[in-house]
Amino acid sequence: MKKKTVFLLISLIVYCYLFFQQSIGINVLIFNGIVITCLGVLDPSLLRQKNWCLVAVGALMTATGAFLYGSVLSCIGNVIALLLLANLSREKEASLFFALIQTGFNYIVSPLIRLVNGIDKLTDATDKESRVFNMTVGTLLKFLIPSVILLFFFFVYKDSNPVFSNFVNQFAFDISWDFIQFLLFGTFLLYFFFNQYSYFPLVNKDRTSVNYLSGINEKEISLFRSIDTEYGSGILMFGLLNSLLLLVNYLDIQYILFAKKDISLYSDYIHQGVNSSIFSVIVAILVTLFFFRGNLNFYSKNRKIKTVALIWIAQNIILLFTCIHKNYSYIDAFGLTHKRIGVYIYLLVTLVGLILTWIKITRVKSNTYLLRTNTWSVFSILVVSSLFNWNQIVFHHNTTCQPSIERDYYLENLPETSLPFLLKNWGELPVDRYGWASRPFKEKLMCKKKDFLKRYHQKKWQSWNLKDDRIYREIKQTEIN
Repeated sequence: MKKKTVFLLISLIVYCYLFFQQSIGINVLIFNGIVITCLGVLDPSLLRQKNWCLVAVGALMTATGAFLYGSVLSCIGNVIALLLLANLSREKEASLFFALIQTGFNYIVSPLIRLVNGIDKLTDATDKESRVFNMTVGTLLKFLIPSVILLFFFFVYKDSNPVFSNFVNQFAFDISWDFIQFLLFGTFLLYFFFNQYSYFPLVNKDRTSVNYLSGINEKEISLFRSIDTEYGSGILMFGLLNSLLLLVNYLDIQYILFAKKDISLYSDYIHQGVNSSIFSVIVAILVTLFFFRGNLNFYSKNRKIKTVALIWIAQNIILLFTCIHKNYSYIDAFGLTHKRIGVYIYLLVTLVGLILTWIKITRVKSNTYLLRTNTWSVFSILVVSSLFNWNQIVFHHNTTCQPSIERDYYLENLPETSLPFLLKNWGELPVDRYGWASRPFKEKLMCKKKDFLKRYHQKKWQSWNLKDDRIYREIKQTEIN
């Protein structure tokens, strides 16, 4: 049996044992350690590949976040890291952007292509192709038919023999239809994880796309028919946009520094202002990329258009900082939420994009460079974000800086994180002002506590994480006091 097949089976067994009917916990960290080790043993040369090692570290960091906090964000980051790792194991020199596209292609398109190719070989094949296909089908049936018959008799014996049934039930999970579905899904995931395919058009595009622009490209297509006309249009556009944004930034800064804020209009001011500003900055980056995609970078008179474009980028950076201030002011007035943290993350990603666009223009980089570097920046921010306990940060900030926040908010939005605090202090906290509570607060609080303790005691070691353990110990300490 091939080494890859052995590791696939080991990973599948571990996957089923760690994740079937389990929640987020130490299982994520253990699974990542095992599959990364399998990839490293299969191909030791991967350990000398910088991109592969960085993504492997990112996978372990997000898995650590899952172990510490049991957060969905950590799991999302971990899934993305593992998908990237799978393709980088096949295409060692691939950039992160193209690796992400390729691995998505593997899971979404590749199964359909294989199915169509299989049907084509059945209906129209040469003798040689037919023999190869029949051997493949025969090998598949060799294992599939005994497995199906084994499962059939397994269920028959389990239902008819109490002694055998009790023996099976002693294990961590029971073999049922739910487990079979889980097993099939895991087989699909892990098969394509260990059997990534290279799609030549994507691989070739990645290998031939350089980060630097080398000179005039005679094949470049311009909407303006000539580079002189494109240059003139760019100067006019960036000049007008700079004038408009200068007025916007001036009014924003004047409002921040001198205007008296109407608290009743603050929510609209923040939401509309931040959302529109972020969207405008993204469009600004796309417009800049269009004009500086190629030949205009080498135009003999391009100094002026580069200057006005860089001023435009600088003004957009100022716009982002006013958005940061708006978000900070909103948090200061109404408290911290996950969405307001998300705004900071969006602003950070956009700020990095603007800085990289500045570098692209000043150092004559290609648009592909921007795609590659921005992919790395987004991935890095996602990995680092998974190491923070955002629920605890929101809870700590609001209890420390926002004493006016009602107790119902904590119970509904941070039900587990806030449980120990509410059990101890619920009688001293502000009451819901809007009267939407359908039951007395203490009754709801006790139900939340009961539900948490029930889930905690039902968890097996695979689902253990530090956050739930801390909450449980604090609850028990509150009961003792």
